[in-house]
Amino acid sequence: MLTSHRYPCSLQCPQRPEELLSHSSMPAGPSQAVTADALRHWLTQRVREYIPSDALEVQTGVPLQDYGLDSVYVLTLCGDIEDHLGIEMEATILWDYPTIDALSEALMGLLPKP
Repeated sequence: MLTSHRYPCSLQCPQRPEELLSHSSMPAGPSQAVTADALRHWLTQRVREYIPSDALEVQTGVPLQDYGLDSVYVLTLCGDIEDHLGIEMEATILWDYPTIDALSEALMGLLPKP
């Protein structure tokens, strides 16, 4: 089910991975408590909601485009991540890190350490 969502992600391509997130927009609270496993699980659940068929099992090492997620779903997922982590990020992060494993690793590396 595709929920109505704002599309805050900019389409500008960052020069370096650390530019994918705007650290100045991160809250001091919830994002600091996020673990890699919890983030990977949450991303898997979000992707599962956007896959047209319930018969598919979401594997964290498979590129998201292999599940048929188009640019609308990718932008929506980008907004979901921003809302969940309380950050602003570039939409290109989902193309730069096309699997759940790669994306969660990139996001964890950019979140502030507790």
